[in-house]
Amino acid sequence: MAKKKAIRLPAAPTAERVHAAMRTGDGTLALHYARELTAFAATPEHLALRKRTIATVAVQFIEANKFSEFNRLMTEAATIDGDDPSWKVEQAMLLARGGQTNDALNLIKHDADPRTRLKVLGFAADRAIRRQSREFLPEELHDGFDVVITAFKQHEAGNEAAARETIEAIGLRSAFLEWKMLLRGLMAFTACDDVRAAENFARLDPQRLPARLAQPLRLNTDPAFKATLSPAALSALQAQHLKLTSSPLVAGLRSVAREFGRNKSLIPVFKATEALLPELKKSLPDLVPRLANCLYHVLYRQAEPSDLPRYRKLFGAPAHDPEFYKLQASILTDLHELAQAHLAWKHYESWLSTRTKDWPPAMLTRARAEIWSRMGELAQHAEEASKLPRGLFDLMGQHSEPRKKRSLEPSAEVCFRRALELAPTWSEGTRKLFELLENSGKQTEAESVLRTCLEHQPNDIQPLERLGGLLRSQGRASEAMEVYLKVITLDPLDKENRVEAALAVLGSAREALLAKNPVDASNILSAHILLLEEYGPVLLHALRSVMAVKAGDAEAAQNFAQQAMLQPNARLRGAFYLMVEAQLAKLKPLDKRLANKQFADECAKPATPTESLNLLHAFDIYRQSGVVYTGQKSHEKKFLDLAVSTFELGGPELEFERLAHALVMRKAWKHATKLVDKCLNQFPQNPVFWLETAHISLGKLERPQKTEVLLLRAHMLAQRATDPRHRALLNEIVELEQMLQSANPFRLDGFDFFDED
Repeated sequence: MAKKKAIRLPAAPTAERVHAAMRTGDGTLALHYARELTAFAATPEHLALRKRTIATVAVQFIEANKFSEFNRLMTEAATIDGDDPSWKVEQAMLLARGGQTNDALNLIKHDADPRTRLKVLGFAADRAIRRQSREFLPEELHDGFDVVITAFKQHEAGNEAAARETIEAIGLRSAFLEWKMLLRGLMAFTACDDVRAAENFARLDPQRLPARLAQPLRLNTDPAFKATLSPAALSALQAQHLKLTSSPLVAGLRSVAREFGRNKSLIPVFKATEALLPELKKSLPDLVPRLANCLYHVLYRQAEPSDLPRYRKLFGAPAHDPEFYKLQASILTDLHELAQAHLAWKHYESWLSTRTKDWPPAMLTRARAEIWSRMGELAQHAEEASKLPRGLFDLMGQHSEPRKKRSLEPSAEVCFRRALELAPTWSEGTRKLFELLENSGKQTEAESVLRTCLEHQPNDIQPLERLGGLLRSQGRASEAMEVYLKVITLDPLDKENRVEAALAVLGSAREALLAKNPVDASNILSAHILLLEEYGPVLLHALRSVMAVKAGDAEAAQNFAQQAMLQPNARLRGAFYLMVEAQLAKLKPLDKRLANKQFADECAKPATPTESLNLLHAFDIYRQSGVVYTGQKSHEKKFLDLAVSTFELGGPELEFERLAHALVMRKAWKHATKLVDKCLNQFPQNPVFWLETAHISLGKLERPQKTEVLLLRAHMLAQRATDPRHRALLNEIVELEQMLQSANPFRLDGFDFFDED
């Protein structure tokens, strides 16, 4: 008996078959599968898929001008889920895109939301603009259509001002608002304002035609948009962008740009430019000065001396730098040819001083002040370089000129003074001259510079800060107090200035006490007690203790002394303040001996890193305030020895980081080396101590190769670190590495001596 053949049932339709047909672009097949799917099982999900398929295929029919198929499809759409209001809105938008505006509006006439009607009219407006016809537009949209067409024609003609004025007639409730934003984006794009162009393009509705038109241009102006694209979409848009921006002129400009790059000859650039210029002058003459400006800046990075005549032959002499003095000065500065750069800037400033008719007076004087300031910096660098040890001098790459030629004229002081004569209110110029005079020991002249600046700008905080610091360093505490109190009135939130103000107040009270005016001293402290209790409590209590001793109030003196030493981590610092203030106030020998003994007893006890660090800060306060006392010279070494010994007691890793950094900042290389070496043995994976070791190596002028190895280790550990403080070191490490690599021919790129893997 013959075997019966098994009957093969047709496969059940699936949503995946619909999606697969859509991916291949076969809309007709996708519709067929979607119909089968809803006939097989009319679930909400299947119905939603059929609607999406109809909408997608309807748009394809519109784009292909297949309006008979479109009309049949819209008839089918009307028979599906007639109770769904959102589907009616979708149909209305499709009808509007297909030119059936009246039918679209009739379909949503019962929709109470005015935004729905505006959205449907927007699709009708898109079709009208695309076809350059208002045939299917309601009467109410005719004026908007005319405005958009006119504005785009004005933009095309290059009349941006008129286009901007015309498009303003389009309001926020207009169906043509998308076209207004598109035009604004295009105008920003042509003006090379990519940020504003991207902002306008990003506001466009992705379903509307303006957004699709903007996509190729948005590709290179909006990185966030580019990141959202699939590889296929990105490739398609890149092809469209290239097509839109391709022209003989664009190709010529690209051929010029391809030759740009450091260490490349500019001869191909000039050849490409020479071939491009005739057509550019004929078609887009406004671009010629811009191209000339681009090439001028390229000269700064790539030029050889022979390139300057080539540039002049193509474009003539640059109006702002006809003899190329500015260009040569910039290049020579980068090459550390300080004397030649100084001379070139001098020539440029002399030429600039004759351009009184070409520049606005204020701009001209400020530009000349900037040049004199640069000349001052060059002269200052030359003077500093001539004083450097030969090892560090060579490490910095400063060996292009003999050191004996490093003294430049005019000198740095003359240049900075000339800059301030031209721009007396320029705070940066004031800072440079002040720092130069202060570092040269010309304290009186430095003070005069600051006070002159404050005559012009009495509330400028930076000169006030510098004046306060200068006065305090000279021991003129009362004058410093007045300045710092004004500073914190102008900027009450700056903690550092409030600390300085507190120290100045305490110094002023000490002055009054030494002048045998204890009442004045007490009044000064009382007037600023809140500031002192917050930013200088330890020294405040120590000073009040000494004042109580002089007044004969032993109990109050003892209470104040205890308060000074009971502040957090202030045991050593409080005892130190009590000892020094007792000596300065000239207490009786017995009282001074007691204070000295108390401090000696505290120093004999084991100290924590933070206590030691606070003691160093206390020592610095007296030195920076111009206060001199007996035993001051021996104290610094004693306190540095104490800082190193704190490691034996142990403590938190963070405290040792801060203490090590403080020793490095003081350039106490011997003591810093001892402490950091101990810390590295205890905390070998901490990048802070490796970085501090590298700083010590630099400070001691050790071989650059050794410093590089230390930085490599610090870099590796900082990258691996999970602590944000340690990862934050990467920027500083990279800067040091780059500085060393630029000066050291024996580079260690790609080689890690400490690779443990």
